[in-house]
Amino acid sequence: MRRTLAGLVAGGVLVVAGCSAQQGDAVSLQRSTESATPAHATASASASAEPTPQASATTAAPAVTDRSDPALGITFGAMPTITAAQVDALDTLSKFDVAFWRSRTEGKVDPQLRTLATGAALAQVKEVVDTNNKSGWTTGGRETITYKDVVGDGRLVVVDLCTDSRKATFTKGGKVTSGADLPEARQKIRAEVAKQPTGAWAVQAYLTGDPC
Repeated sequence: MRRTLAGLVAGGVLVVAGCSAQQGDAVSLQRSTESATPAHATASASASAEPTPQASATTAAPAVTDRSDPALGITFGAMPTITAAQVDALDTLSKFDVAFWRSRTEGKVDPQLRTLATGAALAQVKEVVDTNNKSGWTTGGRETITYKDVVGDGRLVVVDLCTDSRKATFTKGGKVTSGADLPEARQKIRAEVAKQPTGAWAVQAYLTGDPC
C-alpha cells in the first residue's frame, strides 16, 4: 500500500503515517491496481390553419443528490454524466463519502456505514478511525470529492474519483498540519459499489491510487 503523511486524506486516511493499520487517518488505503440543464424546446407559431406543433417533452438526465455539507466540512464537485442504472450506486457512494468523513472528524464510526459499506471498505473505515484515536490524530477543515468516471451497471459500478484535502487539517498534540502541506493532499480513489442480495447497494472497495 502507498504511505501518506497523515492517513486517509481524501479517500479515507488522515495523513501522517502509512497505509498500515498502525497509521490511521495517517493511513492510506490499499492502492488500486490499475465524478445539464435540458434544452427547452419551444414550438414556433404556424402561419397556416394547421395545428401548432407541440414541444416534445424533454427527459432530464439522471441525477444524484448533492450532499455537500459546509457545516460538516465536505463538498462535492460537479457530477459526471451517468445512466439511470448507475444512479442508485453513485447515490450510495456519496452517502458513504459523507459518513466516512463524519467518522474521521468525530472519531467514531458512523452507524450508517453498516448499511452503506461491506467487506474491505467497512473494515478500512473502522481501521482508520481506530488507528487515529489510538495515535491521537483528529481531523477537521474541509474535504472536496469529485467523481470523475463511472462505469458498469446492474450488479457492479466502478467509480474513479479525486479527493482534495488541501483545506483539511490534521491535529496531534496541539500541532496542526494543513492538508495543503501533504504530498498526497489530492488523491485518486477507485470505489467499487456492488448490489447486495437484498437489492441495496454498498461500497465494497475504496482503493487509493496516485495523486490526482
